[in-house]
Amino acid sequence: MLEAAETFQPDRGMLFLGWLDLHLKTAFNNALGLRRLRDLHDPIHQWESLSRTIQLDGDGGTLAELAGDGGEAIDGAEREIWREQLRAALERSAAELSPAERRALSGRYCLGLTLQQIAAAEGVSHQAISYRVERAIQRIRQGAAAEELAKFEEQL
Repeated sequence: MLEAAETFQPDRGMLFLGWLDLHLKTAFNNALGLRRLRDLHDPIHQWESLSRTIQLDGDGGTLAELAGDGGEAIDGAEREIWREQLRAALERSAAELSPAERRALSGRYCLGLTLQQIAAAEGVSHQAISYRVERAIQRIRQGAAAEELAKFEEQL
């Protein structure tokens, strides 16, 4: 208000209330970060009521209902990160196994093959594959990555 009073020039044909209004609007817009008219039209300064009802392909609801909270995306991202970390820990533990143990374990738990199917592919008995799978699990439980894998089991 003081700036408006100090800069007011009555000989320019404007009333003081108009000059004061101009100064107050300018100060208010500056406080909001709206320095130019185009800033006012920036999408960040636009708003829409979340309770407004809209129709989409015969289905409708409020903007709030249709927009969702985005939590599902965050949960999905966290799940994917958890899976990647688990996969890396499993790969580190599998590196401690013999190639035959890795093939047996992978065939059984990753590919879902039966002991007989793995045995046929390896050219050994299904008892030999059973022993390899049991031995691989035992080595993983006692291996360097066992503690790390236990943390993943706690999170299940």
